[in-house]
Amino acid sequence: LAIGALVMAGGVMAADSIDGTASAKVIAPISVVQDAGMEFGSFSTSAGDQTVIISPGATLSGTALRSTFGNAPAAGAFTVSGENSYAFSLTMPTTGSVAIGGASGTSAMALSGFTVAPASGSTAFVGTGPTYTSALNASGKHLFTVGATLTTVASQLSGAYTGTYPVTVAYN
Repeated sequence: LAIGALVMAGGVMAADSIDGTASAKVIAPISVVQDAGMEFGSFSTSAGDQTVIISPGATLSGTALRSTFGNAPAAGAFTVSGENSYAFSLTMPTTGSVAIGGASGTSAMALSGFTVAPASGSTAFVGTGPTYTSALNASGKHLFTVGATLTTVASQLSGAYTGTYPVTVAYN
């Protein structure tokens, strides 16, 4: 009791202080570029709706009558770049949200059923779409290919059809 009275009377109190630290790491921005466009090749249609399907491995199938003339079928090819070994997500269009058009007076053709596959040496994708996850390699790259289903309308008019589809990447 006497010691407590002396400490209080003398004004001695325990106190401590420290400086906290703060840090940050700025990482490379994530980006995606198209290396090659998707090409469905040349085909003809009949009186009913038809499909042309291209896999990420560039295998062609479907109900439309394909021709060996014209451009060779090809899957779309892309490169994601960013911070080494970081995880990212890839989002492809939902079914029914994309169409490619032709000359004036022609009906657009729907693109749907987008599928993706990593190129050799890139990490596998997890997910069934439209959003997938993967990781960049030790060099900050990830290469992948894209396939889809093209659906014509009955008696699709002849001509060249072109269009775009969104490919979105983001860090996880």
